[in-house]
Parts: sequence; C-alpha cells; structure tokens
Amino acid sequence: MSDRRPSVLVTDAGYTPGLTVVRSLARGGWRVVASHGRERPRWSISRHADRWYTVPSAEHEPARSAARLAAIAAAEDIDLILPTTDKSIYPIDADRAMFEPRSTLALPRPEALRTARDKGRTTRLADSLGIPTPRSAVAEDTESARLASEEIGWPVVVKPISSHAPDRRGTITTRSVFHARNTDELMDAIRSDRLGGFPVQVQQHVAGPGVGVELLVWQGRTIASFQHRRLHEVPLSGGMSSYRVAESPDPVLLDHSERILGALGWDGLAMVEFKDGRDGPVLLEINGRVWGSIALPVRAGVDFPLLLAERYIEPGRVPPASNRLREGVGCRNLELELRWLALASKARLAPGLAAHRPPRFEISRTVAALVRPSTEFDVQVLDDWRPGLYDGMHSVASLAGSVVSRGRPPS
Repeated sequence: MSDRRPSVLVTDAGYTPGLTVVRSLARGGWRVVASHGRERPRWSISRHADRWYTVPSAEHEPARSAARLAAIAAAEDIDLILPTTDKSIYPIDADRAMFEPRSTLALPRPEALRTARDKGRTTRLADSLGIPTPRSAVAEDTESARLASEEIGWPVVVKPISSHAPDRRGTITTRSVFHARNTDELMDAIRSDRLGGFPVQVQQHVAGPGVGVELLVWQGRTIASFQHRRLHEVPLSGGMSSYRVAESPDPVLLDHSERILGALGWDGLAMVEFKDGRDGPVLLEINGRVWGSIALPVRAGVDFPLLLAERYIEPGRVPPASNRLREGVGCRNLELELRWLALASKARLAPGLAAHRPPRFEISRTVAALVRPSTEFDVQVLDDWRPGLYDGMHSVASLAGSVVSRGRPPS
C-alpha cells in the first residue's frame, strides 16, 4: 500500500532549525525525508524522519550536494523541498531547474533572496521606505573601512555583506561579524582575515536587546506573525540568541517588517531583526530562511514550518486566525547557554568587559533553569529524546574542550 501523505525533503536536518522543521511537519502529517551534510550516529537522528540521507557538504561541494538532493527528491517522489540553511539554499537557488517542476522549492523568488542576503541592499531598501537603520557604510578595502568607522563613531560593528557566499573556487564560505572599539582592533581583525574579505558593511553599534519579528507572507498577505526578544546572546555584545522569550508583535515593528517584505515581493518565511536601542528600534537585517530560534514560536503556538508547507500544497486556502500564541514562553539553546554562562562568568571577573556584564543573579538563575524539568529547550524534548541527548553530550564536550584549550600554555 502506497504512502499517500504529502512528502517533504528537509535539508541540514542535523542542525537545530532543520530538526525543528522535521518534527513540526511529521507531527502535522507529512512524510519527512531528511538530509545532512555529514554522517551522524544513527541513534542521534530524530524518530520523526521517515528516511535519512547523508549528502556531500553544501559548503565544500555545493554542485555535488545539489545534484545529490535532486536525485533523492526524484527517488523519494518528493512534493516539497525545504532548505533550512543559507549553505544549502545557495546551490539549490543557483540551479532551480534541476529540481522543478518535479518537486516544489520552498524558496522566495531569486531577486528577493539576493536582496535579503545582501546587508547593504537591505539597508538601502529600508532607508528608502523610511524604516530606521543604524548609521552604515559599505567599505571595499581597509582604508575605506577605517574612514567609515571614524565617521560613524566607535564602537562599530563590521559585517560581511553576505554571511555565506561562494568564493572563487565555488565553495560556500562563512564570514563572521565582529565588533571594533578603536582603529587598532579594526586593523587587527583585518590583518588576521577575520573579515573573510571585502566588501563589508561598517555599522553603528546600537546597545540594547535584539528583537526578531517573524512572518509567513504569502501573495502579499501576512499569514502568521510572531515576535521574540533576545535575553541572552553569544557573544555578550550581540549575536546568536541562546535564550529568548515570546511576545505579541509590536505594531510599529510589524509594520516595518511587512513593508520591507512587501517591497521585496516576498513569499515564505522571514525573520526581520531589530535592535531596541536607546533612541528606538532600528532594523539590522533580514533572515530570509528558517531562522535559528524557530523552535520558540512552534512551542509558543505558531507552527511556522507547518503553515509554510501547507501554503505550497494548498496555496489558495487561508488558514483561520490563530489565538494560540502564549506570551512569555521562553526557549533556550543548551550549547549556546553553556557558552553564555562561560562568557558571563568571565565578564564578571574582567574589568574590560564591564559594558556587557550581566547581573550576578542572572548567572545563578540561568544555572538553575538549565536543570529545571519545566525549562523549554530548542532540541531537548521528551517525545524525541535521542537528538536531545546527542546535543547535550556534544554541548558539554564542546565547552570542556574550549576550557581546556584556553588553559594550555602557549607553544
């Protein structure tokens, strides 16, 4: 007897966002085929994946990775392909004809994707729409980066124009964000190639919590919306959220997000990132994919992955308005929270890190939360415990290895 459930291929399912998508769609009645770019122990794989494939790394062998995904989609008779990271989106987006029309790609149109992943283009679009942004400039070389930083004013945040992009060899390179408090720190970062090459966006540092407005937009209409506030970030100065809580969307931020996605002609999921600074919120960037903290809205009652998948299968059906949002629900990433604790403890002892020093009670409260049974985690859930156990063991080992390596004397 054939399996008549709609089928989906979820890429990068070994990472937290992909795992959340696998769980969400399987619980929603989909047959889920999952892939990842490297081998994982069989016992660490979600029980919700009907089939699991290891594929060539989209980062190091993007063409082979895309070809393998296309072959899997054909062999498994896949209805929908849902890429969950920029690394897998790049090679799939570059050759959409390899997948379509046999399978549908859960991706916005190419031009919208290109603008969203280019921080300079995103900032210019926001400025044209009257959406507040930090003072910014695009720098093409070392001297223009220095001049831009001095004009904007220290400290500055230096960002790659695109966090993931193909290099001259065709591989997908990951480029990091860093903060510079003065010219010496900027030059040190450039000399050590922490930028990963030019061009970059030099941006005013805005102090304050990060706020993410998440939307599912379809044919010009907002199907679902959500907002979270970052309470812990790694690094402490701003970055990935290790702990965040659910909020009702702020009407102003929701309007900013809907207008910029509308200007892009966006169809699909996106997270519009803001900093809630002293002078009001400013737009930082658009994450035009499944975002890292997507487990939080799913836990809080807004099941973005399932709503997205249903749009492609039943594009004309508008789901009923959901009142299931549970404000105040928090969710933690265990590995990042352990790193946050290490950084927060170091900041308590280092005078130079006073600007990012969390209160002492917040450190003790976090320790207590990590062992409290009621705490919600991105990965650890009772009905699919194997990935959570694997993640917990990996997180502790990773933190221990980092502590040991920092304690070694220089060679």
